[in-house]
Amino acid sequence: VAKEGTSESLDGVYSTFFPPPSGGDSYGLERCMRVYPHHQNTGGFFIAVIQRVGPLPWLKPDKNRDSQTEIPSQVEEEKPVTTCDSVKEKEGQETQKIENRPFGVFGRFSTSSGYKGYKGYKEDPFIFMKSSDEMIAELSSLYGLSEDFPWSHCFTRSEGSAKNNIYITTSLISKILATNQANNNAVKIINTGLRVFCRSDLSVGSPSRLRFSQDGCNIFFGYISKRKVVISESDAIQLLENESISLSKLSPQGLEEIKDIPIGPIVFICNPSADSTQPTTTPSEITSPVESDTASKALVKQHKCFITSPLIFSGWRANWSARLFVTKEEKQ
Repeated sequence: VAKEGTSESLDGVYSTFFPPPSGGDSYGLERCMRVYPHHQNTGGFFIAVIQRVGPLPWLKPDKNRDSQTEIPSQVEEEKPVTTCDSVKEKEGQETQKIENRPFGVFGRFSTSSGYKGYKGYKEDPFIFMKSSDEMIAELSSLYGLSEDFPWSHCFTRSEGSAKNNIYITTSLISKILATNQANNNAVKIINTGLRVFCRSDLSVGSPSRLRFSQDGCNIFFGYISKRKVVISESDAIQLLENESISLSKLSPQGLEEIKDIPIGPIVFICNPSADSTQPTTTPSEITSPVESDTASKALVKQHKCFITSPLIFSGWRANWSARLFVTKEEKQ
C-alpha cells in the first residue's frame, strides 16, 4: 500500500485508490458499486456513473445538444514556427480556446505538431429478436424448444440475417437497452447478456449453422425436447479426455441413444448412477490445497467418477464420431 500522507506508491498502488480516512462521505460512494472477483468468477470492477460537465477537445461538434449555440470560427493558421518553445506556446493557446467554448460545442482539432483528435469506437447495436425471425423457427424446430422459451429477451449484435451469436438478458436490462436506443444511445453500453447460441464451424450437413453454447444448454436444458443423448459416466470421461471419439467407442446405452439422431448439434446428459465409485478420500479428510489437488488428479487418472448431479454438455454428432464443445479449462 502507499505510505500515508504521501503520493509514493508501492507496486503501483497509490493512496488515491482508496477513500480518505475522514471526509469520505462527501464523495457519494454509496452510489457506486464494487464487484469482487470471487463473487461471480470474474475480474474486479469498480462501477460509477460519471457526468461530463465540460467540453472534450477530441469530439466533433454536437449540433443536437445545443443548436442555439454558435460554433466558434476555426483557428486561423499561423506561419510555421521553428523553435520548440514557440510550438508549445501555440499548442497551449489552441487548447485554451477549446476549453473556453460554451458547453455543448465540441470541436475536433489538430495542433501544429500534427496531433489528430481521437474519434472513438462505434459499438455494435443491440437488435432484439422478433417472433417473425426465421432463426427462431429454425432453432425451435432443431431442439424442440418449448413455446415459453424467452425469445423476447434474446438479441444479436449483427444486422441482417447473418447472426453469428444470440445473447439473452433479463427483462429489466431489456427495458434499459430499449430505452437507451430510443434516446439515441445516450449511454454507451459496451456489452451485456449471456451468449446462448453461437455459430458452429462444423455446420456442414447440419440443419442449422447455430448451436447451443455450453452456458446456454446448461441454463435452458428444461426447454429442450430434441437432440438429447443420455450417456454413461465412462462415455463422459472419454469425451472429456479426447477431442473427439468414434461412435463405436460409446457404451451400448450411448450408441442406442445417438444412432437415430441426424448430423448436427446435440446435448449430452450424464446422470449419476447408483454404482458410481465414491472417492476414497472425503473432503473432510483433505487438510491442504496440495492434498486436494493430488487427490483429484489421482481420481481422474484412475477414471473414478463420483458425480452427484446431472452433467450437461453441448456437443456435436458427425457421421462416425462425436465431440464436446467444452473449453480445456472447463474439461479440467
